[in-house]
Amino acid sequence: MSEKKKNIFVRILRWLLEEWIKALLAIMAMSFLAYLGWIYRNYIKELLTSEYYLETYGWAWIGLFLLIVILSVLVFWLITRKSKGTLIKDENAIKHMLEMSWEEMKEEDFDSGKELYSFSGIDESPFKSSLIYNKPDRLMPGSAKKYLPEIIQKEDHYRIESIEGDSIIIVCTHRN
Repeated sequence: MSEKKKNIFVRILRWLLEEWIKALLAIMAMSFLAYLGWIYRNYIKELLTSEYYLETYGWAWIGLFLLIVILSVLVFWLITRKSKGTLIKDENAIKHMLEMSWEEMKEEDFDSGKELYSFSGIDESPFKSSLIYNKPDRLMPGSAKKYLPEIIQKEDHYRIESIEGDSIIIVCTHRN
């Protein structure tokens, strides 16, 4: 058997095994849920719905229901909220973060030789280096507009074409 056919055979066999395991796990989960349903129907349902049980433990059920609802809302809120992160106010730290951001922008952008950036977008966007530690750092509003042109002017291969309002257009004068 050639190497190419052997690789295809191995990939197909691996895919079949993965699908078989998924189906097996699904069958096991369905069987377990069916067993729990059978236990509830035959033993627990009559106990929970009896008049004595409802009179004695009714408030406990209401409290348990409210606790589940409150915990669900709390978990949903914790998952969906966005962390504001740390607001950087120190001038040297701002310049350092902008220099790192400028290095990232130079590596990723400038396919066409000219790029448009928003100062407020740079101020508010978390930096890759801070995302490593799972705490997004943001710059104080207006920092990019104040310090980024100074950092770009130090570069030999980049120049500022225009600054208008919240936008800056940067041109790469030397492309690889």
